[in-house]
Amino acid sequence: MTYNSDIADIHDALLGLRAELTRHVDEHGETADLPHPAVVFEFAGHTLRQLARHWDKVRQEGEPKTSAAVNAYEELLFAGREARIHILAGAQNYSAALGREQFSTVLLGRVATRTWSQAAPQVATVPKASTYPGRFHTVQRSTAHPTQVLLMSETEAAAWAAAPQTEEG
Repeated sequence: MTYNSDIADIHDALLGLRAELTRHVDEHGETADLPHPAVVFEFAGHTLRQLARHWDKVRQEGEPKTSAAVNAYEELLFAGREARIHILAGAQNYSAALGREQFSTVLLGRVATRTWSQAAPQVATVPKASTYPGRFHTVQRSTAHPTQVLLMSETEAAAWAAAPQTEEG
């Protein structure tokens, strides 16, 4: 597991994931023997903006205006499922750049009706928000189900994400 918080490291990690995606696609769908990575993209909307700013600073003359890392994120969203690369993206605010259509499951917690209409327009009636800590709604297809999630402090979550993987047997 790799945890990147520096924007330059995130940029490089996304380019590496694009190479992994290419490798998976080049195998013509034969992904059984390839690893099936899960990518957690925290603060996705903010990170995409940071990547664009980073690219503006480091881009050399003659290079494309759009960040290669932003393009890699978009490619992962559009082809990652087929290549069995799993994307989990979290955001404080919904943005079309996050690629709603590419997610089979959306988790929404304590969000405004406007956010529901943007992130899960297929849900006809927006469920009432819960006051219980850690209560979300899981949206799949046109149905929203109440869901309880783990509650961790930022420190606990970072420690959990950075902990070495162990094999259970």
